Amino acid sequence: MDVTLESKSGAVLDKWTHNVGFRTFETRGNKFFLNGKPYWLRGANQLPYGKNSWDTTLPRKLIRLMHDGNLRVTRTHATPWNEAWLDAADEIGLGVSVEGIRPWALAGKIGATPPDMFAHWLMENEDVVKRGRNHPSILLWTIGNEMLLRDDKNLEKWKQLSEVVGQTRRLDPFRPVVADSTYKREADFYNETLKPNGIDDGDVDDIHRYRGWYSDSPFVVDTTADVKNLTPNRPFIGQEMSTGYPDLDSGLPVSRYTKDLLTPQAWVGQYSYSGSDPAIFLEHNRAVTKRWAEQLRLQRGDKTAGFMLFSAECWFKHSYDAKSVSPYPVYEAMHDAWSPVGLALETGRRRFFAGEEIETAVFITNDDEQFRDFRRLTLRVAFVDEKTKKEVAAANIGKIENLPYYAGVRQSVRLRIPPTKKARQPLNLVLRLSNGKTEISRTLDKIEVFAKRAPTAAPIANSRAVTLSLGSDLRQFVRDSKVFQTISDEMPADSEASRTILLIGGEDSSKTLQSGGHGRKLIEQGATAILFSPGKSAVDLFPNDVLSVKSVTGEYADFAPSVSTKLTEGLKAMDIKWWGRKNDWRVFVASSAHRLKTGGAARELIRFIPSHGYIAPERVPEQLMTVFFEIPIGKGRIWVCDLDLEKSVSVDPAAHIFAANLLSVAADPTSTRKLPEVPSKKKSSRTTKSPSSSRTKMKNPTQTLRNSLN
Repeated sequence: MDVTLESKSGAVLDKWTHNVGFRTFETRGNKFFLNGKPYWLRGANQLPYGKNSWDTTLPRKLIRLMHDGNLRVTRTHATPWNEAWLDAADEIGLGVSVEGIRPWALAGKIGATPPDMFAHWLMENEDVVKRGRNHPSILLWTIGNEMLLRDDKNLEKWKQLSEVVGQTRRLDPFRPVVADSTYKREADFYNETLKPNGIDDGDVDDIHRYRGWYSDSPFVVDTTADVKNLTPNRPFIGQEMSTGYPDLDSGLPVSRYTKDLLTPQAWVGQYSYSGSDPAIFLEHNRAVTKRWAEQLRLQRGDKTAGFMLFSAECWFKHSYDAKSVSPYPVYEAMHDAWSPVGLALETGRRRFFAGEEIETAVFITNDDEQFRDFRRLTLRVAFVDEKTKKEVAAANIGKIENLPYYAGVRQSVRLRIPPTKKARQPLNLVLRLSNGKTEISRTLDKIEVFAKRAPTAAPIANSRAVTLSLGSDLRQFVRDSKVFQTISDEMPADSEASRTILLIGGEDSSKTLQSGGHGRKLIEQGATAILFSPGKSAVDLFPNDVLSVKSVTGEYADFAPSVSTKLTEGLKAMDIKWWGRKNDWRVFVASSAHRLKTGGAARELIRFIPSHGYIAPERVPEQLMTVFFEIPIGKGRIWVCDLDLEKSVSVDPAAHIFAANLLSVAADPTSTRKLPEVPSKKKSSRTTKSPSSSRTKMKNPTQTLRNSLN
């Protein structure tokens, strides 16, 4: 668009040129519409604009990467973009939610903004809207980030926020407005307070959530937990749906969260510290982000209008540098999750026994960018060797006769896991949707296939297992393992204590371990007892050693305290994570965790840190829990195991390996005499200057643990 100002004689006095485009974007009811068609936002925010806003090559590099990665919308998150960034978004094709530059402006008990500062805010907002309103890439105006945090019912503040919303509408009446990124209308407060006072709370409800970072992940939480109490005729979105922060340089978690808050330790334990292999955390971030995006999409129905996963800035190594920027693994995962026609595997399991058959489903969601309906589609699964990239097995698993635009389909499928000659084999499970010879969509999930372990060649000589109140699956596993020479439900004589293993399930059976009880006497004389999920009874039995117990949905446990021992033999770094469970769609490893008393005799063998948000320094010790620990008693020992083996041992191969190790190690009374020394949080976080570089270095914590065994 060329605009010129000419004199009467025809002389050009001034000229202004601007690239423009034509499209409509509007709200109708609880949906967005792009060019008259319903449009569900598939995006990610934010990009590192503030770190390098003056480099005109960076936005084109990043926006091209986002566009080619099927990321269609972004939010600028408190940093409205300049012309170079908006021009790139216009030309390449990226929808933008432009957010004002005063995040948390009204947060906390601080009172309303003073008049002079509020006038400056209006001046800034006017500039932001006027500079951006001719860019077709801008889809939404977002006034600010978490503006009313911890004071969201303050009417005086709402009057100011409403005035900024009103100013935005006057300057640009053609775009929907988000009054506050994280505001969701509550009917009572709106009808009793905001509406009678003429408050404009925008057009869109917008939530922020941190699944798989500050709180339980979508591997155990259904999105219905967050999508509820919807406002009729009002779009519901989430502009900040976060799964954590990989560092832009190293790929490890951002150190602030590791050092001060123990946030990433809940997901990757000791592997969050400097010197660790970043691939471990990056794989967690990839898996949990893909799972959440798929879940948000497949469960949308007619309830939600789109989501942006957080934060795209952290999805690229060196994202601030156009010359060296490169995607982390999460990028490819989101490319699949946000594909115009999306495919998503229903089961959260990622470990399987060779040859087993899985009853599950595939969700198919049609957001085709030409708004097309599809008919007569074929769904196919292929198992591809991760190293050679060759297909191990493949089969057609479904036919979809009709897939209208904006619709979703759940296709029940049966998957046959291929055989393997290896103990464990990493494969890519690839789903493809085709229309004849034309591939419409595909998605890839990383899985592992395990050969079933053969039972112990011969029982351990003179070993005796006593099973008390075990569940049926765990009891069967004990028998099938053939570790013990004798298995019975009756307590032996005291003289047989040294070769006896007590396997006790539930809280009631622990009564035999009370002082003076038969089981307690056996332990004092050399027996080993394993208490499976004893709950509070462990606290009552050992008050000097165990402080408390907590119900959890434990998705990951860190075996650093017993790494390189026979207890963890055959297990990889993340094997005590996301165990498949019998008759449960969720995948997790523990339903309870204990906290040990400082100075007591108990020592952790497998560590657990629950997911948690920001915490004060004095609350950090509360996060240090355990799901497997030992208490020495006389010549024997008690192991408390909160890992849900009864639920998982027949389903998840990693649980199967751990359970087999557990029984074998229990039969060896010397097995835990020598354990690795786990570096403390302080030591793990410590860095030392390299004499030849300004960079910081630290020993690999896993290597430190291994060295301590030698």
